[in-house]
Amino acid sequence: MPKKRPSPVNERIAAVLVVLGAIVLVGVLYPIINPRQFRAETAGDGAQFAFQTVGIAVALVILAAAWQISRKAQRRKHQEYPVTIDQLKEGISLSRKNARRLAHDAAVLLAQGGSRASVYAQWHLAVEELGKSSILEACASSEVSPGKVQIPASIFGGAHQSKFSAGLAFLPQTQQSGLGLSVTVTANSSAVDTTFQDPYGGKGRVTVGAGVTGRMTTQGDGIGPSHDLRLRLLYVDFDGTKWREPEAELISETMAKISVSPEDLKRAIDELLAVLSTV
Repeated sequence: MPKKRPSPVNERIAAVLVVLGAIVLVGVLYPIINPRQFRAETAGDGAQFAFQTVGIAVALVILAAAWQISRKAQRRKHQEYPVTIDQLKEGISLSRKNARRLAHDAAVLLAQGGSRASVYAQWHLAVEELGKSSILEACASSEVSPGKVQIPASIFGGAHQSKFSAGLAFLPQTQQSGLGLSVTVTANSSAVDTTFQDPYGGKGRVTVGAGVTGRMTTQGDGIGPSHDLRLRLLYVDFDGTKWREPEAELISETMAKISVSPEDLKRAIDELLAVLSTV
């Protein structure tokens, strides 16, 4: 039976204890560090010496407790589960099966005209599951006892970027070219050209002519697929001054829907499905 998964509470407690211990230690040692601010005769005072001794001991106890709690939190963070070889193979198979399901759902959603942000999210989750199977497969060489290996607990309910990176390694075309930016202009009363910058971290841009509507796509400078991109495509954001919808932007008199190019999404999904059909 595996232990409980790590909680950030221990790390926060350790940080608070470190600060508290440091404050106590500095406060006790300050008369020694900066003796000019204190009368010379207090240096030999018995009560002062006793106070400093006790204060240092208390500070060291607090710092030692912080170290122990932090060490325990780190051990839990890097916790591993022991499993049999058969259990490992089952986990690899189930992860790949789930990746196929998610990739298929992404393809269906795209074909039915679903939100490209949702399509990307489904594809991203499928890549993560492929990555999980790859990480599990690598554990086969870490046998700790006859017929048993260790698997990292972090890949269950976390380590999203690590799993995604492991999965993306199977998709060289998508990894190299990225995903283009698509701008669909639904209303345009502007008398001048409007340039839309990539809001997702890429270098792409689309310039829309005065009064022009329709869909335009960037060439080159693709958006790098990432866990951060999935979050930015799915959730309403606030930059400190204004709200931003995941797939909409208003610039002066031009209203546009900005997202990942559907053509690039289809290419990425097709590449993923092809890989999943061979593993």
